[in-house]
Amino acid sequence: MNNAEFLPAPRIGIAYSLYPGKTVIRAGFGMHYELQDALGYRMDQNAPFNPVYSIANLPVAKLPINPAAPVPTNALLVPGGVQPDMSMPTLISYTLGIEQALTPNTTLMLRYVGSHGYHEIVGVDANTPYPTICPASPCPAAYPSNFPVRLAGTPVRAGSFYIPVGRPRQNPTLANTWTWFSWGDSSYNALQVDVNRRFSSGLSFRGVYTWSKALDDGDSLNQTTAGNAPGLISNPYDIKADWGLATYDVRNVGVVSVVYDLPFGKGKQLLTVSAD
Repeated sequence: MNNAEFLPAPRIGIAYSLYPGKTVIRAGFGMHYELQDALGYRMDQNAPFNPVYSIANLPVAKLPINPAAPVPTNALLVPGGVQPDMSMPTLISYTLGIEQALTPNTTLMLRYVGSHGYHEIVGVDANTPYPTICPASPCPAAYPSNFPVRLAGTPVRAGSFYIPVGRPRQNPTLANTWTWFSWGDSSYNALQVDVNRRFSSGLSFRGVYTWSKALDDGDSLNQTTAGNAPGLISNPYDIKADWGLATYDVRNVGVVSVVYDLPFGKGKQLLTVSAD
């Protein structure tokens, strides 16, 4: 299903000078999309060209497996796929800032920057067993257990998911899947401080500090793309259970830059080029 036939992407920017040459207020808003033009990557591990198999309880003594041998009868295919009615990942960004001239050559900017993302792509095992939502039967009386020990008399928490040992997958002829779904959400909020100072003789200084926080429920589409996030959603029936700090969350960032315009060439002190 093509959900990218109409993707309005407005951009709005406003600047207002409270005191000309002294104080300026700026605000902006925009919508952005990510077109899914690389979905073939998620499909490349499917049969018959590049299949991936899972073999349960395989003794180590049987490794390595001969790739020229027939596929073992107890091997289950690990298919890759994408959500057939995927939506386009969308990001709404917004900013509000005030710039103040402290001196004729020094300005200070305070800026809030935020964004909200939805329909973002996350990796999901689409072939998990159907869970029982407790406290419906057959939830055991001791489930879920409190870590590290369950307090005596603690009732089963309503809404908990329970999958008893041995319950088959939705499709028992397949192993787990690695499927991309547009279920993810994200949030970013930041405060930025920007100081600019222009000195004489072509020297300028700029210092920027950002205090931010990034949250999401999954940003690693594959295990190799992020060092501190799982490749797959922990529980596809409760994606919000993975809501937390994003792998790209960096709380404090500071950058200082110095620019010096060399005094060479036309209009400069040294090696001046004449108009002739």
